[in-house]
Parts: sequence; structure tokens; C-alpha cells
Amino acid sequence: MKDVNSIWERPITLSDVQPLLTPGMVQSAEKQLGYRLPAAYIELMKKQNGGNIRCGLRDEDYNHTRIFGIGPNENSITNNEFLPSIPHGLIPFDGLAHWCLCLDYRKDPDTPSVVHIELESGIIKSEETIAPTFSEYLEQLIIVEEVEIFVVETTTPIGEVVRIISTVLGTPIRPHFSAGDLHYFGFHGENDVRIYLHGNKVPKYHQEEFLPEHAAERDDLNASILRHPEVDENYVFLEIENEEYEGQRQEMVQNFRDAGLIINSLNHYLS
Repeated sequence: MKDVNSIWERPITLSDVQPLLTPGMVQSAEKQLGYRLPAAYIELMKKQNGGNIRCGLRDEDYNHTRIFGIGPNENSITNNEFLPSIPHGLIPFDGLAHWCLCLDYRKDPDTPSVVHIELESGIIKSEETIAPTFSEYLEQLIIVEEVEIFVVETTTPIGEVVRIISTVLGTPIRPHFSAGDLHYFGFHGENDVRIYLHGNKVPKYHQEEFLPEHAAERDDLNASILRHPEVDENYVFLEIENEEYEGQRQEMVQNFRDAGLIINSLNHYLS
């Protein structure tokens, strides 16, 4: 990523984030781990202390979706399920079941590389070096799309885009709230193609039933943020979930264009 501070998923789920970082928290973590943390990692945590990311690694066959922060809560770099059983010199910062992404201090106790390891009962079955430093790992991150995302260029309210698409489809696209995030959703056709429309400007934080205690530290709980900062705040995201009928998806997008909408792939704005 060119701008490493934009790797984080938006809106933010505060329960996945550690408290606001302090020098004392860094010192405590380094003392507990026995190693100095990379400067690039600490700088990243100053912007957001861990959480879910909208990026991944190219050609990965695992699901890298987060970076552990520094702090006392679960899923931090000093408090996670992998640390007790992992070999000495490896510090996990993401993982699931039998794999981890780790800071690797085994060869250099001062400048760790980043490795992907496969584990079984605490024994490394395979490993792959991802990058020689944490900074170079960050440079390798790319935006990951489970489903191709399209962008509707518009200066009108999202409701007008919803109206046009509903008219083209002959199907109502209705508003829906999920954790405080407004989007529009509908089905189309006999194959139940799922259609989602999202605005780019969203609440900075997801609404959660139980906010962590450190939420009280924040003075921006009611702030807004751009889901993808590379895209104009007025533009609308369009997702069409229909993996079995890719041709139909492209046909639908063309029909929307024929109705006057300017539509590009999200990758057009990220490249």
C-alpha cells in the first residue's frame, strides 16, 4: 500500500481495537515479549491500535484480515491464542487455527522479518518468508475483494442511484441497517442475484451492543470517514453477488450504464 495508514477496514469495529497507544504500553509489550517492536509497526499502531484490515497479500491461500495491536485486550500482540504455543523468536500478529503471520526474530533479534507459518501442536510444518522487514510487508499489501466491487460515479444522493437501478431491474432495492451502517439491498431474478449499494461516506465506528471501556477515550465516536479514501465521497459502491453467472453480472452492469450511470471497477481507482 502506498498509504499504509489507509489499510484499515471502515467502519471500525472498536471491540477489535486496543486502547489508544502510549509509550508505556509499547515499553510494557517489549518487556513482555523480550524484543523491540519494529518502528514501522509502532507508527502504524499510533494511527490505529490494531483491528481489521481491508487488505491482504497477493496470492495468499490463507485469510489475512487483521493486525494485532498493542494492549491488554484479547487479540493483541501480547495477548492472543497463538503466543503460548509458538516457538521462541516468533511473535504472531494475525492467525487462524493452524497458521500465523509473525514477526520473526530468530535470525536477527533487532530487525525481524515477516513470515507465514503453518503449525501443528506447536510444531512448524512449513514456513515462508513474506518480507525482510515489517515496512516491506506493508508495501506488499493490496486491496482484497471477495466479490468484484463497482463504483457508480454520481453527485446526486444515493437514493437516485437506487431509483435508477430498481427501475432497470424491475426489483425494489430497499434500505437496510447493519451495525449502524446504512446500505441498500435487494434480490433479482430466478437465481436470487444479491445486489448491494453502499455510500462511501460512513460512520467511523460500527454500532456495537457493548462498546469496550476504551471507547470513552475517544472524542470522535460520531465522526464520519470514507470507506475507500481513494474514491470520491459522493460515489456509490455496487456489489452484485452471483458467482455462478458472471456473464449475467456484467450484463446487468452494462444495463445500468445504458440507463445513464457511470460505472467503473473499484480497481480503476486503486491502481
